[in-house]
Amino acid sequence: MHRCGIRVSPRLARNVGYAALLVYCVWPKPALLGLGLLLVLRYLCYQAKVLQQDTTACAADADAKLSLLVTEQLDITRLHPATGALRRHQLATLPLLEEFDQICTEQGMPYWLDYGTLLGAVRHKGFIPWDDDLDVSMESADVEKLVDLLHQRYAGRLEVLWHRDGNQLKIRSLQDHRQFLDIWLVFPCRAVSEDEISRLEESFRRIKDDDWTVSRHSDFRTLNRQALAAVLTDDGKQSEYLFLTSLGAYIAAPHRPVVVRRSDIHPCQRREFEGHLYPVPANSDVVLRKTYGDYMRFPKRITERQHHRF
Repeated sequence: MHRCGIRVSPRLARNVGYAALLVYCVWPKPALLGLGLLLVLRYLCYQAKVLQQDTTACAADADAKLSLLVTEQLDITRLHPATGALRRHQLATLPLLEEFDQICTEQGMPYWLDYGTLLGAVRHKGFIPWDDDLDVSMESADVEKLVDLLHQRYAGRLEVLWHRDGNQLKIRSLQDHRQFLDIWLVFPCRAVSEDEISRLEESFRRIKDDDWTVSRHSDFRTLNRQALAAVLTDDGKQSEYLFLTSLGAYIAAPHRPVVVRRSDIHPCQRREFEGHLYPVPANSDVVLRKTYGDYMRFPKRITERQHHRF
């Protein structure tokens, strides 16, 4: 954009905002030096673009240096919680999680915090500062019991919405639509080699890259079952391994399909999340590292979120 003779690129403007967020999180820590270096790197990339040079390598190098710089300078576990409308939204979702925990505990249906909610519990003892939803996981057999129970006892208060891949559902309060909870189904599976996981990831990627399939295909359950047929078993809770990734999860946030030992999940432990104790996997570190890699590093982009279509 142009204003008063000054040219500012969208990339530079975005990263000035990123820098402002970091200042807010750590002020007055020495990371201010890192912020200055960040702006210098971004400005050099912008100047290269003005000169009509190839900036792909420059931008990639700047992103890599930024990620390393921020991780070295800042303790991600000490970020401030969200503020304003986002924080109000986060807190508004908690009563449903408390009620869900009570229902599952009373009925003996194991569940655990997962994805960003698990990451928030381990790293921040609450929401990730830029997260806006709640994620839990349950074994598929327990989800069937849960859905029957919700229809029988909570039909006038809670709504159940299935994701089109059949591996995720959303519970939403009919009194306050800000209160919703994403439940991910976990399936028993056999031991899976790294080569098989790579082939499964490639299968997911091909479906995701087919825009027509993603936007219009009505039978995602069939696609999902076809992709997973080679690894899932009928062993139920006797299986030694659990498969944690569905087609819908991959399309929403691509990551390597995750298979863990049952002992990495059960028995669950209780861990603090926003002042209350909720179940988390027995070995949360294994689950998080297989899902996110080095989950103690700052992400390259914290504002890009993809929500799932129901």
